[in-house]
Amino acid sequence: MRFVVVLLFLCYGCSIHQEQKINDSCDAYFVLVPIPEYSPAKLPCVNVDIEGQQLLLILDLGFRGDLAIDKCILDSFESKTFVKERLTYGIRSKPYTNKSYRIPKAMIGSMSFSPPMVQEENPEFLKDSRVETNGETETSKEVGRLGWELFLQSNLLLDVPHSRTAFCDSLDTLIKHGYQGQAFTRTPLFLERGLVEVEVNTPDGVLRCMIDTGATFSVLNNNIEQDGQQLKDFVWDPDNPIEYPSLKISGEDFGPIQFYPLPIQIPIRIEAILGMDFLKKHILFLDFRNQYAYFSKTKEATVHK
Repeated sequence: MRFVVVLLFLCYGCSIHQEQKINDSCDAYFVLVPIPEYSPAKLPCVNVDIEGQQLLLILDLGFRGDLAIDKCILDSFESKTFVKERLTYGIRSKPYTNKSYRIPKAMIGSMSFSPPMVQEENPEFLKDSRVETNGETETSKEVGRLGWELFLQSNLLLDVPHSRTAFCDSLDTLIKHGYQGQAFTRTPLFLERGLVEVEVNTPDGVLRCMIDTGATFSVLNNNIEQDGQQLKDFVWDPDNPIEYPSLKISGEDFGPIQFYPLPIQIPIRIEAILGMDFLKKHILFLDFRNQYAYFSKTKEATVHK
C-alpha cells in the first residue's frame, strides 16, 4: 500500500490570489458535499466540476493555492488563461516550478467558485512527497488537489468521521443542521504565514501546528537529518514515533496523539503538522472569515437529520 507522508505545497513571492465569488445569495448557507472516496494514502477526495468534467481531487489543506490539476487534464480546459509561473518548495526545501492559469469557475456541489487559479501539478513534487511500502503502487483515481485558499471567502466543515464536508456561513448554521455546538472547542486560526495553523499544548509545551489533510500522519519537526536516511526511514521505523498522553486545544484535552519526527526544511519554520491520523477522529470547522477553528472532541458531534 502507498502512503503520502506529507504533501507540502508552499508558494513564496508575490501573491496572485483573487477574491473568490461564491453563490451564497443569502447570508446563511449550508452546502453539504460528500467525500466519495479516499486516496490510497487515506486522504479525503471530493468531486469538482470544471467545464463539465467531473474531477476527483484531494482536499489538501497543506496546499497554499486554489487548485492543482494534472497537466493532461489541464491541457483540455478551453477557457484557461496563463498567468505566471510559481515557485514552490517541498518538505526538503527543494524548489519546484509550476505554471498557473485562471479559469472562469469551479463547481463543488452547488457552490460556484470564480475565478479560481489552477496550477499545473508537478509530478516530480508528488513523487518526492510520497512513500511507497512493500514496493507496491496502487492506482490513484484523483487527478489533482484543492488548496485552502479556495475557501477563503467561505467556511469549511471537515467531517471525516462521517465522510462529508460542507460549506457553511457559521457555527450557528451548523447547529441548525444537526451539529452539537457544545461539542466544539474554539481556538484562533492563524493564516498570516500562508499556512492553516493552530496552537496546541503538549506535555513538552506549546506547539504551533499546521493543519494538513494532505498528510497521512501527524509530524513533529526535529530538524535532524542523518546522512543516507530517506523520508520513509523516518516514518516506518517502529521506534520512531513520539507519543504524548494528551494534546490540549484551548484548554480542552483531545486525548493521546502520536507524532512522527521528521526534518522539515523549508524557508518557513514549521513546528508540527496535524495530519489525517488526528483529523479522522474529530470534526473540524474552519471559519476563515473570522479566523477561528472549531474542533470536536469526539466523532459524535452531530445528530442525523
